[in-house]
Amino acid sequence: MTERNISLPDDLQEFIDRQLATGDYDTVDDYSNHLSRQERERVAEK
Repeated sequence: MTERNISLPDDLQEFIDRQLATGDYDTVDDYSNHLSRQERERVAEK
């Protein structure tokens, strides 16, 4: 598995923190993977 480091503006970090607080995602990695998979599916449908 590949690791990446990213920089986020404060507002996006706060948004991600709120998403994690819902309990739908255990980690930032889980949330990021979910979003990436959704985007991959969206692009494939074009």
